[in-house]
Amino acid sequence: VDVSEAPRLDLLPGSFKSPATVWYRRMLSSVLRLSRAHIGIARSIPALAPRPADVATPSCDTRAAREALRRGSLLMSRFMLTRGQDLATVKCEGQCSRETPLVSQDDLSWLLKEVPRWSLSGDGRELRRSFVARNFQAALAFLNAAGEVAEAEGHHPDFHLTNYRNVEMVVSTHAAGGLTHFDFVLAAKLDQVPVEYSPKWLRENPQPE
Repeated sequence: VDVSEAPRLDLLPGSFKSPATVWYRRMLSSVLRLSRAHIGIARSIPALAPRPADVATPSCDTRAAREALRRGSLLMSRFMLTRGQDLATVKCEGQCSRETPLVSQDDLSWLLKEVPRWSLSGDGRELRRSFVARNFQAALAFLNAAGEVAEAEGHHPDFHLTNYRNVEMVVSTHAAGGLTHFDFVLAAKLDQVPVEYSPKWLRENPQPE
């Protein structure tokens, strides 16, 4: 209530002595007293924390996010490998999404030949490669180096280390729910990482060049 706008009681016509006028003057006087009391209390209270509406929060433009995702999907859709291409020299670019196209059956046959150290999972959604390192230190050295490659490409596999030196890698595009061209690029790049194999395992499992 802005008491400055209220009429002053001493300016009201004194000749109005009807019951309604007397009641009005008494009611207005009570309201003004209450208003002044509330203003005094409010001024004596320290400033309260800002309301949620006053707090600045990071903005999230969902339309911009969807547009960025769409652009990433378009980049992914344009990223199509061609037969005979050196996969290890290709750079993963784009943002994976549910709209990222999966590898067709026609492409799958020749792409698997480009990464002979990898095998297709039973459901056809993953590439898998496993080996036995010489020792625990050799296994960790490979995984650390492979992790740097994956981070540089922005495409991340699942790493498993069991029995202290048994290494398994699983590559798949999780957002798309299967294999994309990027998975084969990453697999080829991971094959470039040096491995210190277990001599016995390597004799029994000669690795293709």
